[in-house]
Amino acid sequence: AALRLELARARIARGELDRAATALGDDSSVAAIAQRGWIELYRGNLKNAMEAFRIAGPYATDRAAATERTAMMAMLQRIQDETSPELGAALLTLARGDSIAAIPALRRAAARFPEQGGRLEVLLLAAQVAAQKGGDQELTGIALFDEIVRIGGEGAAPLALTPAGCGDPSSTADRSPARRARGERMGTRAVRAAPIGCSSTLVTGASHLTSTLNERTV
Repeated sequence: AALRLELARARIARGELDRAATALGDDSSVAAIAQRGWIELYRGNLKNAMEAFRIAGPYATDRAAATERTAMMAMLQRIQDETSPELGAALLTLARGDSIAAIPALRRAAARFPEQGGRLEVLLLAAQVAAQKGGDQELTGIALFDEIVRIGGEGAAPLALTPAGCGDPSSTADRSPARRARGERMGTRAVRAAPIGCSSTLVTGASHLTSTLNERTV
């Protein structure tokens, strides 16, 4: 069973979704069901992915994977569409490690959803990826966080998941009240609503982006 899962993951990393599904065979373990959920997600079958994640439950595989899966479910719950090939392809690009290509792909996928029906959450994911990437993508991340707050106002990036251990990236004692408010609106809310979980890389990236925003805010 473990070998099948590893082979399926390797196939996904190469973008071979059909072969990944074949690798799982008739394995009915919760880990395999969870993996089929990701395959369905990358195919753009959002409803099927959600059903697989629900069947697998919150305790399949290790804690980090369960947290990531639960957070993804929180994002999918905001989307009414049963399918989205664009979102699936964007998430597959991200899963394969090509974050540079994933950012614009996520933005294009987000544009197909209504503002209160998944657009903000997908834009937030793109912003987090840009923040984690840093460098030339930092300005993209800042622009995306600005867009999220502008579109959603006080309702932007609703609290989808707050896993234990996720801290507040904007809580720095020497910041002015105005800077702290700016960070809370654009950084803390973003991390707390993290659609793909509270992984250290995304938290670190969003924290870095929040610091940059605060430094540029007078």
